[in-house]
Amino acid sequence: MANWRYEAVNKDGRREAGTVDAMNAKEVRRILRGRGLRPKTVTPPSILEFDISEWMIDN
Repeated sequence: MANWRYEAVNKDGRREAGTVDAMNAKEVRRILRGRGLRPKTVTPPSILEFDISEWMIDN
């Protein structure tokens, strides 16, 4: 898995930013919604951060 960057809005309307460890953007959005956040932007990890061997095993 890799660290995806995100910007989201919490229940109070405040912006939050951070990283989440996931395989794809869909999973990132699901995780953020589970934390009570509304995702605004999700940025993929750079190719240098992505563990290609783990991706190949899963697919």
